Amino acid sequence: MALAISELNSVSKKHFDRTMLQHVYESSPLYGLLKARKRVIDGGTSLQFPLRYKKLDRANAVGPREKLTFQSVKTRTGADVDWTYYAGEALIHWDEDVKNSGQGKIIDLVGDKTEELQEDMEDQFNADVYVTNPNGNGLTPITDIVDSGTAYAGIAVADAAEWAANTEDTTTTQLALYGSNSISSAVNAAEFGAKGVTHIITTRDLKSKFESILQPLTRYMREDESAKKAGFRNFMFHDVTVVSDYACTANLLLGLDLDSIGCYHYTGEPNLDPWTDLTVAGLPRAAVRIYTWVGNLIATRRKTSFKFTALDYTA
Repeated sequence: MALAISELNSVSKKHFDRTMLQHVYESSPLYGLLKARKRVIDGGTSLQFPLRYKKLDRANAVGPREKLTFQSVKTRTGADVDWTYYAGEALIHWDEDVKNSGQGKIIDLVGDKTEELQEDMEDQFNADVYVTNPNGNGLTPITDIVDSGTAYAGIAVADAAEWAANTEDTTTTQLALYGSNSISSAVNAAEFGAKGVTHIITTRDLKSKFESILQPLTRYMREDESAKKAGFRNFMFHDVTVVSDYACTANLLLGLDLDSIGCYHYTGEPNLDPWTDLTVAGLPRAAVRIYTWVGNLIATRRKTSFKFTALDYTA
C-alpha cells in the first residue's frame, strides 16, 4: 500500500493565498442605485405617503358678471405600501472553529462567513427587485411599480388614471433608438414637466445591442461618471444613463425615474446580530449570526418611467 503523504510533503508546507476569492455573488447596479436613495422610516404600521391623483379642474375664463357654481373636488389620496421582512443566517460549527484557529488558520472563517451572509442577502434583494419572491413576502418588484395597469400602493389605475407608468410595451421585439415604439419615443413620452427618465436598465445582451446601434455615433457617446465610479460600465443616451444588470430578466428594458423611486427601510436596519452560542440548542461550541432587513421599494411617481418586456437582442 502506497504511503498517503510523500516525503516531500511531510517536510514542506504548501503555499496558500490568504485572499478569499468569491465567484458566486455579483453586484446589481439597480439595487445599488435604489439603495443610495434610501429613506429611514421610524416605525409605523406601513409606509404611507400622500399624493394628488387628478386635476382640480375648476379654473376657467368667465364673464365679469357670471355667477360661479361652487363645487368641491376630491384630488388627494394616500398611498400605502407594506413592510417586507428579510432574514438570513450563518453558522459556524465546533469542528470549523477548532480547525480554523492557530497556525492552521489561513483566512478568518468567522469573518468570511459574515461577509458571505451579507452578500447572500444582497443577492436575494437583487433578484426580488425584478421578480416577485416565490414565498410572496418579498419586495414590491420594480416591474410591478413600472406598469400601466397593475395596482400599486393600494391605488388602482382604474381609480386614478395618472397613477400608472407612461409606457408598457409588451409586443415590440426589435430594439430601436428612434421612431415609433422606440427608446427615444418612450423617454420623451415619460416626461412630466422637468421630471423624466434618469436611467435605463436592461440585460447585458440588450445593452450590447444598444451599443452596436450607437456605434456609428460613438463620438457623441459619453459615460455617467457616478455610475463609472461605482464600478459599472455605462454610456449616456439623451442624458440618460444606460447600464446592464445581471439580475435583469430576459427581454426586459426599464426606463426609470430614480428621482421618484427609492429603497425605504426601518430604523436600525439592516441589522447584523452578534454571534450567538448554540449549545442550548444541542450544538456544542457552534454559533449562529442573524442578518435582518425591514423595508420596501417606494415610488412616489409612476408616470415618468416605462418598460419594454419583449425585446429580443437577436432581432
